[in-house]
Amino acid sequence: MSRPKPTIRQLIRALYSVAKTSLRIAPVMSILQIAGSVISAGLSIATTYLAALTTTALAEAYAGDHTAGGRVVWLVVAVALLDVLTTAWWGVFDRYVSELMRFRIKTAMSDVMYERFCAIEFWRYDDKDTIDMYERAKEFAQFFPYIFARLADVVTHTFTFIFTVWVLIAINAWLGLAVVLAAVPSMIVQFRLSRLNTNHWRENVETRRRANWIEWEMLKPQKMIDLRLYGLVRHLLDMRTVLLEKDQKTRIDFERKFLVKRLGAESFQAAVEISALVWIVCEIVAHRQPIGQFLFVQQTAGRALGSVGSLVSAVNSMDEDLANLFDYQRFMELPIAKQGGKIVSALHRDIRFKDVSFHYPGSDTLVLNHINLTIKRGQHVALVGENGAGKTTLLKLLAGLYQSVSGEVVVDGVPLKSVDVQTWHRQLGVLSQNFTQYDFATAAENVWFGDVSKTPSQERVNAALREAEAAKFVAKLPKGVNSYVNQWMESDDGVKGVDLSGGQWQRLALARNFYRDSPIVILDEPTSAIDALAEARIFDRLFQQKQKTIITVSHRLSTVEKADMIFMLAHGKVVEYGTHAELVARHGAYYHMFESQLRHK
Repeated sequence: MSRPKPTIRQLIRALYSVAKTSLRIAPVMSILQIAGSVISAGLSIATTYLAALTTTALAEAYAGDHTAGGRVVWLVVAVALLDVLTTAWWGVFDRYVSELMRFRIKTAMSDVMYERFCAIEFWRYDDKDTIDMYERAKEFAQFFPYIFARLADVVTHTFTFIFTVWVLIAINAWLGLAVVLAAVPSMIVQFRLSRLNTNHWRENVETRRRANWIEWEMLKPQKMIDLRLYGLVRHLLDMRTVLLEKDQKTRIDFERKFLVKRLGAESFQAAVEISALVWIVCEIVAHRQPIGQFLFVQQTAGRALGSVGSLVSAVNSMDEDLANLFDYQRFMELPIAKQGGKIVSALHRDIRFKDVSFHYPGSDTLVLNHINLTIKRGQHVALVGENGAGKTTLLKLLAGLYQSVSGEVVVDGVPLKSVDVQTWHRQLGVLSQNFTQYDFATAAENVWFGDVSKTPSQERVNAALREAEAAKFVAKLPKGVNSYVNQWMESDDGVKGVDLSGGQWQRLALARNFYRDSPIVILDEPTSAIDALAEARIFDRLFQQKQKTIITVSHRLSTVEKADMIFMLAHGKVVEYGTHAELVARHGAYYHMFESQLRHK
């Protein structure tokens, strides 16, 4: 989705928002940074002025004025001290303040944004526009401290231009006016070129995304087997080249089209600067100005024109970041997921789906169509059906991640939408087919993340690994449970991590579920990468826990037939339900789905 071009008023408001946010998070350091920008602009003019006085005093001393020698010494000392103050003392202090400020602002901005991201409605995680907005908001949050630094640069260049023009006007009003007029053409050309580049940048987001995806995602060690076996390397590189040319060549063409205009503007600036120098030379020759004024005018006029170019560059460099600010603000205004206030401390009776229908946001196709079913406390339930039947979606509604469009999910007679969903989640242990791999963590941490509300227990971790049939392979890792489970991670003592197979990762995720020890266990194809014998042992242990309510989605008959109740779904509806024996005896949809496995049993 393309973003609207921000207006001048919006850009000004965005700059104001940047300054206000920085002042709120780090008021003292923000004031110091802005004050430093003004001081820096003033110090540069003061240094130039003292250098000009020094030049005049040197010329007078050379001409025989004996009193000028003492002035030269003091002026040289003053220039040196001012230079040290500007470049050394203030520079060191400014770097310290900038680093500390960047750390505080970046941490505060990103924390607030991530909290919002973890609290928005769940359907937004599948919405491209929301995720695009989030990515741009994240980029803005990461670079916000540098945006404020560039804002400080804008202040510096603005005051530098104001101060230099002011002192030039003090020398001669026409001289100051000429410098201002000389800056205008270059400023207009640079801003127009910047607008073209910025608009092109916004209009080619998808082009750059495709090129970056090839470079950052596809050209990774993990992807090399497929790329080389299928001969895709050259094809992808050629595709990336075409995409980059589409993006970069247009911007280069913009530069070519503006060559004459930029040369004209630069030439006009040079002509004005030369004219100013010729004028001051004539004034000095006529003894109407001291000789040091040549250095002062030459340095000041050059600094004034240079500050304009730097000002335009600083504003241009902020343009895309300010555009991202609008996305950050929009993202932070997204509503958080609605939830009720009723507390669920435990499941006492049952979970009921009462005439529940559901379609995903942005679609009118019903994924669940008038579902009615009951899951009793302590019951072991299996949901079966072909891919796309609605099984996983049903589990999402049961977990409170989505709200039905009609009907309701009820827990012990209380509608789930009126429940504090966090208290409901504490009752659940969920393992989906797309489980999370915590690559940055150790094997033990991957298990412990199942229940971080309690102090880590090595005894519970070991027990969970045994129940998930993961204890043996974890014990063989270089540092056992304290080994990193990614080859790119390395422990403090230099021991590298180890990559796990798909089945090993699945067992580790199962161990995390066992460690959680929740009263309601939801398993969505949890053992697809585990061999049948190991799966059978794992589910035997699970189903022995009669106090737990277990809801399983599986295509393996050996798992499904152990369930107390089986619900057969097709096209978003419950078409059959009963025990395994009852459903087989009916020779209906369930029998036909598992007919092949039944024959080979």
